[in-house]
Amino acid sequence: MPGAGFSDTTPVAPVGGNSGTTLGAQRLIALQSAADLWGAVLTSTEEIPIGARFDALPCNASGGTLGLGGSNSAFRDFAGAPVAGTWYPVALANSLTHSDDCPPSSSCTMAGFDPNDIDVQFQANIGTSGCIKGQSFYFGLDGNPGPHQIDFISIALHEIGHGLGINTLVNLATGAKSLGFDDT
Repeated sequence: MPGAGFSDTTPVAPVGGNSGTTLGAQRLIALQSAADLWGAVLTSTEEIPIGARFDALPCNASGGTLGLGGSNSAFRDFAGAPVAGTWYPVALANSLTHSDDCPPSSSCTMAGFDPNDIDVQFQANIGTSGCIKGQSFYFGLDGNPGPHQIDFISIALHEIGHGLGINTLVNLATGAKSLGFDDT
């Protein structure tokens, strides 16, 4: 959406090594920094596309959801899968097979599948609209948020991690497995 999220043109001063001069630019630079940190420790021949946006997530004056993230799909029983009958998030499956199981121009994306391996959402209303009163995201790259600031890169690293497979497909309330299969 123009004027929101990564397109927000609200002027801001550069902060903590982030040279962005609009709120949207700082958000994008900080997210790219988080992705680069993951990229520095992951071993994969495949690109891991990430879709990201800022949305009004559940929130009130005393607390709320800062971000959500996850894998867009999972695969099991593919050639080269280390463990049969086990779900692997798409980024991990692609890394293990050295191929993209759903590239952007393929029939699976034309059939409506999301071409991103990972999708993340971040709280658009923090510090406003009665959402986590008095707090704001810190978009600096130096990990040095001030009082009443939440380090955005830490939140982004966490949510991208969910998309990489640091999560479960098991229903924690019932113990039911996704279609009866384990996950990584």
